[in-house]
Amino acid sequence: EPGAQRRIALADHIALELNTRTSVALRSTGDRADRIELIAGELAVATPAGATKSFIVSAGNGQTTGLPGARFNVLYENHIACVSCLNGSIKVEQGSAIAQLSAGQQTRYSDKGISPAVVVDPAAVTAWQNGVVIFQSTPVSDVVAEVNRYRPGRVILTNAALARRLFNARLRIENIDRVIGQI
Repeated sequence: EPGAQRRIALADHIALELNTRTSVALRSTGDRADRIELIAGELAVATPAGATKSFIVSAGNGQTTGLPGARFNVLYENHIACVSCLNGSIKVEQGSAIAQLSAGQQTRYSDKGISPAVVVDPAAVTAWQNGVVIFQSTPVSDVVAEVNRYRPGRVILTNAALARRLFNARLRIENIDRVIGQI
């Protein structure tokens, strides 16, 4: 259901928060790590410091490993994964490339490899958990894609010049339709 979010508690006190339109699959566990596959959407993972295993989120052709005590966010859409480390440290792997991230760092990966890490605000990355979306110098085409995740139906942008314009807003998810008027 568009706009619906869910919290899931797994073994070893690992907490998952799933954003709207998110699909996951639990995979077999081994002795050293538990695993979930993010098929599409966005999730946040919190691993307690006392966890006995690492936790792996696979998305597309890569995976993110959170060590005990790590908190991280993974968004996977259109064959691109965006991984943000919120606390602790994580390892992102795609093919033979590996990126180590610490709190406040983000990377993306796709078939083209892993991008260099950039600094992000963890509060902005996880604003969705508090029912808020934040757009900071975001191209309107990306804003429309995000709006479409949270509402039924689809907004279609047909103006290429407008699609490239940058947009700033902070909105409650339940008021997401207001973005359309602002654009």
